[in-house]
Amino acid sequence: MTRGKNRLFSNDWPIWKVLTLVPIPLGGFAALVAIVPSYSPQALAVGIGLTVVAAVWISISRSWWAAMVFINSWLLLMLGVAIRAWAKVIPQVWIWLVPLLAAYVVAWALPALSPKLSARLLREQLAPETRCGRGCLTLVLVVGPAAGTLGASVGMYGSRFGQGTAVTIAIAVLFSAGAVGFAQAVAEQSWLKRPWAQPADSGARDGTR
Repeated sequence: MTRGKNRLFSNDWPIWKVLTLVPIPLGGFAALVAIVPSYSPQALAVGIGLTVVAAVWISISRSWWAAMVFINSWLLLMLGVAIRAWAKVIPQVWIWLVPLLAAYVVAWALPALSPKLSARLLREQLAPETRCGRGCLTLVLVVGPAAGTLGASVGMYGSRFGQGTAVTIAIAVLFSAGAVGFAQAVAEQSWLKRPWAQPADSGARDGTR
């Protein structure tokens, strides 16, 4: 029973189907990492490596751990775009890299560090109760769908009009916020499904203990 609870992916998917479908979207994101903000063979190699690891792991194991590797491959590719954009804007790596990586690690660890705060942040992301939360959700819904298209278009032609740096900063901020925000949301939702979870753990999120 416990094993079935922790298996997050369908066992009906054959290996060939997983190996076909998983690399397609991940491969597209790997290509994005390679070309944003400018082409880098090293970034392409890292993106392809993450894609291969995620595809192979999820094809041989449908466990909670495999799901975490798969999800992190997405988020790390997103984080990679942000890192490359920040590096182009601010050459002093330590200024932005340490806070960014620290925020990403804390986002994943927050369900264990502060269960109530983690649950509240997830609620604010999905069904915000505060004015600030509603404003952020509205901004994401309005700006999010257009951000990719506008970023690609302006990125291709913006440098001709002196807007290259502004676009790179926008990419850095959006992808940083996206990677950290999604990490916290996924961490909170998957924390209670971890293999070593105890029934009493859920009480820490609803104030019953």
